[in-house]
Amino acid sequence: MVNKLSYDAIAYAQDRFTSQNLKERLDKVFQDLAPLFDRIDKEEVRRLMDGSQTRNESIIRVSLALQIYYGLPIELTLSDLEFEQKRRTIAGVTIPDIPTFHLQFAITEGSWVKLLRGELREFLIDKRTKLNKVEKDLFIAKELSSDAGAVHVVEQKILEQNYISPLLKYWRENHPSSSYEDAALAILASLHKQKIEEVGPLFEAARQYFYHILDQFEHLFEHPQQSSWVERSIAQIQHWRELVEESPNSLEITSQVVIAGIPRTGMNLLLALQKGGKEAEEVRNVAAKANIDTSLLFEIKALYELDMPPRQWREEVESALKTRIEKIRHTPNPAEEAKNLIFALLNAPGKVSEDKIQQEIEEFEYGIEILKRDVQEKYDFIIALTHFLEQFTESLLDRYWLHS
Repeated sequence: MVNKLSYDAIAYAQDRFTSQNLKERLDKVFQDLAPLFDRIDKEEVRRLMDGSQTRNESIIRVSLALQIYYGLPIELTLSDLEFEQKRRTIAGVTIPDIPTFHLQFAITEGSWVKLLRGELREFLIDKRTKLNKVEKDLFIAKELSSDAGAVHVVEQKILEQNYISPLLKYWRENHPSSSYEDAALAILASLHKQKIEEVGPLFEAARQYFYHILDQFEHLFEHPQQSSWVERSIAQIQHWRELVEESPNSLEITSQVVIAGIPRTGMNLLLALQKGGKEAEEVRNVAAKANIDTSLLFEIKALYELDMPPRQWREEVESALKTRIEKIRHTPNPAEEAKNLIFALLNAPGKVSEDKIQQEIEEFEYGIEILKRDVQEKYDFIIALTHFLEQFTESLLDRYWLHS
């Protein structure tokens, strides 16, 4: 087997996870959660016990505490605790039928639920940001280069070594008779706000996506540019290839699967690439025809296809558009970038006619011409353009972005 690459010189971040600091985080959550146990209303506990599969009062109380004091959905927290209880029973690690043991289990496991579904969720999603940009350039916009591929591999190793592997390892150490896949499912369920029992297909899709990018890298590095980082990355890809064959459920490979499954804008489209990329090719053709950035069209289309309740979906879309509009303000040609955004918004649903798209674009361009006529100062024009763009995008969402 190829010697495992070491990125230690660049990869170890100051905020990396270790068994010690993860223990400290978990202990802190436990200390905060334990006193809340006795504050839960007994009538509410009885009501939930009547409608739940579990007859474990401790699990009900902790789930209620996580909902009342931390805002975590009880259908998820209760499911997490029940799932772990069943997993241990199947594995032959039955919790003794003694109240203090059930209490200890519920608060300890509830602390894990709070840690994963609370502070670590946003932390891990944010840590993937740098990789997201390289990933979109490589696999969506098809801006291919061996240097970019090397950066992608480095970012994968940074996430693996600093955050995902230590977390998987520590979770497994604290859950008897568990596997790295068990740990991965718990983490991915938290990241995607799903039940653990429902996240299996996503885990497998993420695994296949990781295998897919290994295939892509082999093509990308066929004629590599000469650089030490490229050479190291080629060796790392070969190492992962061999691990997939020899130990597909190892800590290292499972970590990479989790990294592939961390939620980000465009994730559904990225996962679809491994199935032949027909949809991706259609998006590229539309972008080329309109002479706009392919990654912009993918990003907006991915927003439209986000799978979540309507109200949450609208909030997510508006937040992403606000970020995109803020970026437009700082581009060399904000009016042109704004028009491209409007085009992408109209194309994303896939059901707006070309005539209607052209009509909306012309209306937007007319509004920009009025702004240029009435606002002379560049700074004032950009401010006015921003407000106009915000209003226009809001109108497009109301008229074309229907979500059920």
